[in-house]
Amino acid sequence: MTLLNRQNLALLIPLIFGLVAAPLARADVYFVAPPQQKGDSLRGSTDPLGSETNPFTSLDEALSAASTRASNAAGGSDIRLLAGDYGDLRIKDAQFDEPVTIAAAPDKTSTTGVAAVHLTLLTVIKSHNLVLADLQVWPDTPSGDISRHLVSTDAKSTNITFLRLDVRSRPDAATYPNWTKSDWETWHRAGLILNGADSVVADSRFTGLSFGIITSGARARVEGNIVQGFSGDALRGLGDGSVFRANRVEDCVQINKNHADGFQSWSRSPDRRAGTGTVRGLTIEGNVFREWTQAQDNPLRCSLQGIGMFDGMYEDILIQNNAISVSAYHGISVAGGINVRIVHNTLVNARGLGKEQPWISVSPHKKGALSEHVIIANNIAPRIRLGTKVPGPTITQSQNLIVLNPVAVLMSPLDGDLRPKPGSAAIDAADPAYATATDIAGQPRGERPDIGAWESP
Repeated sequence: MTLLNRQNLALLIPLIFGLVAAPLARADVYFVAPPQQKGDSLRGSTDPLGSETNPFTSLDEALSAASTRASNAAGGSDIRLLAGDYGDLRIKDAQFDEPVTIAAAPDKTSTTGVAAVHLTLLTVIKSHNLVLADLQVWPDTPSGDISRHLVSTDAKSTNITFLRLDVRSRPDAATYPNWTKSDWETWHRAGLILNGADSVVADSRFTGLSFGIITSGARARVEGNIVQGFSGDALRGLGDGSVFRANRVEDCVQINKNHADGFQSWSRSPDRRAGTGTVRGLTIEGNVFREWTQAQDNPLRCSLQGIGMFDGMYEDILIQNNAISVSAYHGISVAGGINVRIVHNTLVNARGLGKEQPWISVSPHKKGALSEHVIIANNIAPRIRLGTKVPGPTITQSQNLIVLNPVAVLMSPLDGDLRPKPGSAAIDAADPAYATATDIAGQPRGERPDIGAWESP
């Protein structure tokens, strides 16, 4: 297991157990067979309908049974999908007071411990209180339609949780480092979009896609996911009160005029015009953004932006403990921010040394509204860049380490190891007044914290 995987796992373990423990302990369990098994699934069985040996013939039947049960007793239900292909799975009007889990059935013969359940599309409409877990989603045929997401919820679907999804553009999406431009144009698809409020995607993997994870509903939680190989934005958060934590993003490609971001946000007015509203309460912490981890001579490698927040306003924003290895100018950029805290991030140039990018930038909104009450402290970066109209007295800077040659202070920055090396100027040099309680790996910082995302070994 690599260093970055261990660190993300340390952050992720309590999250996953917290999310899974409650939904998966159920009194009632219903089984569903995939379409190709329906002809034989009920023949000759005397077991109760919905049992593993006499499964329901559709998910709708199981949801109806769960709804009937919920109306007569407290608590939710488990719906287990037996191994097989379910095609385009559409869930509509599934409304529950208690969470109902739809997950791959246990399978002791599988290396993952669960059945291989494959969908070509997963759509949730007008539903509430669902947990969908351990599902594989990829199309059977090429589409090239990057506007249609493989997994989606509409704006009227709330409290929808996705756990341990495997979302790919095609079955062998892990081969993306060897794809040609034509391969990407033919196969890439958008991954997941959460349009409703109070929804979660966690511990999931998104591979070989255009856009990875997009949230537009309020209070989304995007935690512990991996977005690997993408041609658009890896993460996007547009809803108030959303949290993006402990995600790993790596390997973007350039196949069109889109400029890729590790994370992007923008504000919207009620008529949905960009840059004409306010996004409030975003938390972006503990994420790892790496522009490229594959062969350096790959002609499709992009120049990635880190955290881009260009069309404010943004209010009450926390950006902390992120590791960003990219080559575009914008490492962390906020245009039009009020009450913004940018602390303990580590930024390096993914392509070499001696460059003043990626930078941490705070500037006015594009229409002139000033950024105010911003803290930039305890970061490692090639440059801190403030817009000429940013009012100095309302911008606090403290103990930022400006580093053009990161190999002098970090373990192995070009290989993704951004921990401070022994004797580094970052060690014990942070301002305790702006220190986070723990670092990116969950280690306590103590009374003499280090600058950057990691505490020293």
